Formats: sequence, structure tokens, C-alpha cells
Amino acid sequence: MPVLTISSLPVEADIPGILAELNQELAAVFQCEPQHVWSAWHVLQPGHYAVGGQVAQAQPVDSHSPLVRLLAFEGRPAETREAAMRLTAACLERALSLAPGNVFVEYVEGRAGYILGGGNIVERR
Repeated sequence: MPVLTISSLPVEADIPGILAELNQELAAVFQCEPQHVWSAWHVLQPGHYAVGGQVAQAQPVDSHSPLVRLLAFEGRPAETREAAMRLTAACLERALSLAPGNVFVEYVEGRAGYILGGGNIVERR
């Protein structure tokens, strides 16, 4: 049940293709079927993202990192969490021609009893 949310300034890229690729690759990392990996990309309006006093209109190569939130069910080993974050960053750096390290990824663990999906509260198996 990994859920990936990406926010960035406007980009010239195949967003649907990038999302599909990320879902496939993350499914392998999390050892689940690709249909269990969801992703969404939110494009920020030009000028609505500041780093310090610098506001950008479109996605720069070396600043204003895309902001990524990766939500997955609790209890994954550190190796899985790290692999998922590194894979996500590498894919976005490649697809958007970003400078190395210019993607911010936050990994969030969803806790049993705190997630509703498919009409049910998700519990530990």
C-alpha cells in the first residue's frame, strides 16, 4: 500500500510515464503488485514555492527540490525504506534532469489502525 505524493514546480516531462515507472519500480522494492502502489503529482503554481528568499516560476535543476512524501505501512526494514527513498530520488533526478541530491523525500510509516483503505481500517497482519 505505498502511496507516493510528489509536489513540484511546473516541469516539461512525461508525468504519467514517470508515475507509472515509479509505481512499477517501487512495487519491486516493497514486494507487492504494482496495483497496490499509488502515486499522485501536484504541480505548484509558478511563484508558489520559495527557498529562503528565492521564488521560482518553473522547476530549477539545482534548487527548489521536488517535495516527495512516501507513505507505507509500518514495520518495513531500514533497507527497504532506504531503497525506496533512493530509488524515488534517482528516478526523479533522471526524469527531470535534476542535479544529484535535488529531490527531498520524506518516508512516513502508516500505523495499524490509523489508515482507512478499501472501506476498512488497515490492521497489522
